[in-house]
Amino acid sequence: MMKQAKCKLRKLIQRRKKPTHSLTQPHTYSEKQQAQQMSIRPIFFTSEHVSEGHPDKLCDQVSDAILDACLEQDPLSKVACETCSKTGMVMVFGEITTKAVIDYQRVVRGAVEHIGFDNSEKGLDYRSFNLLVAVEQQSPDIFQGLGDFDSETLGAGDQGMMFGYATNETETLMPLSYELAC
Repeated sequence: MMKQAKCKLRKLIQRRKKPTHSLTQPHTYSEKQQAQQMSIRPIFFTSEHVSEGHPDKLCDQVSDAILDACLEQDPLSKVACETCSKTGMVMVFGEITTKAVIDYQRVVRGAVEHIGFDNSEKGLDYRSFNLLVAVEQQSPDIFQGLGDFDSETLGAGDQGMMFGYATNETETLMPLSYELAC
């Protein structure tokens, strides 16, 4: 797929008309200048794959558990929850606007237990790790843009959009960079 894109780009560059004149005097390019103008620098698209127990997976599952707890009680919750972790510690932070009453200790420790962190030798023990929670209401500016909404046209606030795609680079239809990372 990338070879095809490079080939198309190279052909487009080769077809590009080279200036044969200027308003004041004829202009020609040296071979070196032509090569510099037509050079294509490779772009590397990389992927990362992490296995079970990796802090990225732990953090995703903790954030998901908090989102689920909010939506269970209040389907109109607005949740921008981030989680980070380090040996013996988990920190949850972000902006959450909800009518739900969330017991962060119970939700986070439950998620960590479900994942299997039950011994400090594994880096985390759900019974004793240090949990920091720094969650506040959503910014009034963002809320104003989302407060009264039609569920058909609701925006994503300040959240980013991720992309994914199927490709014929591999038999599994996953990008080659992802397959190599696994």
